[in-house]
Amino acid sequence: MKKAKSLLALILAMLIAFGGTLCAFAAEEPAETEENNTFETADALGVGTSIKGKIADADDEDYYAVTVENSGLITVTLAHDVKTNADATASYFEVIVYDAEKAQIDSFKSTGADATASVDFSVIPGVYYIYVKWDRVLDDTLEYVLSAKINKAALFETEPNDMISQATALTLSKKGDNKLYYGAISAGDTDYYSVTFSKPSLAFFGIYNTASKAGSYEASFVKVVDGIDGNPVEKTVGTITIVDGETVKDSPLFGVNGGTYYLKVKGIGSSTGGYQVRVYAGDSNTNDEFEYNNEEKYANLIAQGKDITANIFDKTDVDFFKFNVSNANGGYSITVSDYDGKKDVANGQWSVEVFDSNNKVVKEKVTVLNSEKYVIETDALANGTYYIKVTAGNNLTGETYKVSITEKKASASTDDKDDGVTSFDEFIESIKKIDWSGFWKNFEGWLEYVNVIGIISDLMKSVADFITTFLFANM
Repeated sequence: MKKAKSLLALILAMLIAFGGTLCAFAAEEPAETEENNTFETADALGVGTSIKGKIADADDEDYYAVTVENSGLITVTLAHDVKTNADATASYFEVIVYDAEKAQIDSFKSTGADATASVDFSVIPGVYYIYVKWDRVLDDTLEYVLSAKINKAALFETEPNDMISQATALTLSKKGDNKLYYGAISAGDTDYYSVTFSKPSLAFFGIYNTASKAGSYEASFVKVVDGIDGNPVEKTVGTITIVDGETVKDSPLFGVNGGTYYLKVKGIGSSTGGYQVRVYAGDSNTNDEFEYNNEEKYANLIAQGKDITANIFDKTDVDFFKFNVSNANGGYSITVSDYDGKKDVANGQWSVEVFDSNNKVVKEKVTVLNSEKYVIETDALANGTYYIKVTAGNNLTGETYKVSITEKKASASTDDKDDGVTSFDEFIESIKKIDWSGFWKNFEGWLEYVNVIGIISDLMKSVADFITTFLFANM
């Protein structure tokens, strides 16, 4: 019995040891398979897994193929031991990431000071390649572990979002709280993001290339408004582009009202790949221009005496403002000036014109130069709605300006100034109110001065002499 128990204990110990070996083996990363030194012979590396490799000599190169089924942000990490006798700043391995077309999209190196190195890059469905080679520290005994995992902590677009109704909800960036969203464009792809402003705000948006293989993308800020027929339509506030070789492109500042807007991203030409976007919301007030106001129907209302801060987003942008006239006036003064009085753009300018609700021109188009304060004076305006249209000048891009209106008081008519009366009854009343005493006193003095009595006496004597002579001559 004792022997049986001893044998059973021995078998159990062996099973435990063997099981531990199996567990350890199961937990160990799979190893590369040689030859894997070309794109065509690359070892498969699954998303969310890792693989062990080793560079045998200076001519050895390792390739791995990662197949991605969904768009996302991938983190590629390489880890290894550090040699005790190596320079802490020396680089051990260089890692390069390629897309399906075998074009480089990113790279990084591991150093003795940082034995774990990684890179994040946006991906679309398809195959990506990871290339590993020796750099400065050569050691044929040094192994590395390579992994490719989805970065779940990153803010990323959710597909499908090709239509505005499928837009990915985007959180606004604010001062001290930057929210960068990763996205990826495939062939024929369009990405929509929605962003909601809780109050009127100043805003801007930006797009960033995420890798050394920069792409070319177009980002547009969009507002959905009621069309002429009452159906919702997309209206573009403004568009910016980023091209290969550029790292970041931000839009000019512009005003938005509370509510939902959309950011639309698409590739330029055949460009595909990853990018980042953000929408920033700052402070604002009720005097700022609110997009969308590129057409009369959506014109911003201007209150008298209030400066509206506005911005011409780009060459295609048009700003419409309106004001209402409901009483007699002597015309309006419309002031347009540079926001800060500084000449920020050489020869920059705005074109301004004024017209009524029937598109009748009130004031022909005038050119306002940058750093200039220009006042447009109108004649008296009849009751109704009037529009101010501001467009970009020859060299103007993204420049901020101010516009305001001031009503001039109505003046008296020419006839009113001549007699001061408007009816016959008023004329009679005005005659009665005249002080005639001064007139008669002056009249009596005048009579005495010219000896009117003597003149009349002489005149009567002359008439009598004429009559007498005439009568005797005919007898």
